[in-house]
Amino acid sequence: FPSHDKSQTQGIINADTIQGLKAWANQHYSHNSRNNKINAWNEFLRWNGHPELQIKHIRFVETNQHALKEEEIDLILQCAQNNPLENLVILFLFDGALRPSEIIDIKIKNRDGNRLYLDDTKTGDKLIILSPQLQNAWTEYILTRPTPAPGYEDYLLLKKGCKQAGQKYQGRKAIQDLVDNLGNYRDWETMFIS
Repeated sequence: FPSHDKSQTQGIINADTIQGLKAWANQHYSHNSRNNKINAWNEFLRWNGHPELQIKHIRFVETNQHALKEEEIDLILQCAQNNPLENLVILFLFDGALRPSEIIDIKIKNRDGNRLYLDDTKTGDKLIILSPQLQNAWTEYILTRPTPAPGYEDYLLLKKGCKQAGQKYQGRKAIQDLVDNLGNYRDWETMFIS
């Protein structure tokens, strides 16, 4: 905000504008995500000299997300064992605690032994220590990894058997698509999508 000319917003910021923002947020964000937007808007309103227009925070709604039991996790790991790509993805989710968007952006050159460096993630740069199980899954996947298309040589996870063969996966939904054949546990990965 420091370089912003406050006079440019005079007359634009009013109660009607705030009502419009609230209506827009109600349509585009989940109940619990709206407070993040409200924090940003309130900070802008304070800075811009309109503290009287600040929006009240909404009450947090508790959700009942199903936490996986140890037996369910074991079953998912078992189901993925026969497919090197699925096994690697599942282990990145469970052992590495990585987000789907982080998994699809992993580059081979960022691994150093049992260390994996992730650049520019949602929470900044990360260092992940790869478990022996995850290291073995990486090695098994590399043996079946498709030939990279030009420009995709560095990416670990590559598509195969389609028009984009050898290219990296796009979007976090790609991870969900990769594990769709894990039977009745199709909903489990949504707990990890942020």
